[in-house]
Amino acid sequence: MSVRLKPLTELDASANYLSWMQDETIKKYFPNLSKIKTIHSSKDSIKCLNDDKKISIYKIVLDDLHVGNIQPREIHANTLLLSILIGDKQHRG
Repeated sequence: MSVRLKPLTELDASANYLSWMQDETIKKYFPNLSKIKTIHSSKDSIKCLNDDKKISIYKIVLDDLHVGNIQPREIHANTLLLSILIGDKQHRG
């Protein structure tokens, strides 16, 4: 089993990815994702994140399967918040 982090790109916006954004459990913890309703809006959202130089977002790849995303964010000096979204239900713990 191999776990890697790779940059999230607009090419990752698929029907499967969109299903994560519409999952009620995920929306409970990430309410801002409720505005993503189409693959096009998924691509727009990813593009906006990537265009912001203060934001880094990565996809979590297990073997060759995109199972989630991780986004580190600095809140204060020496303080980091990690947002982790496991979209693939089979890989949630």
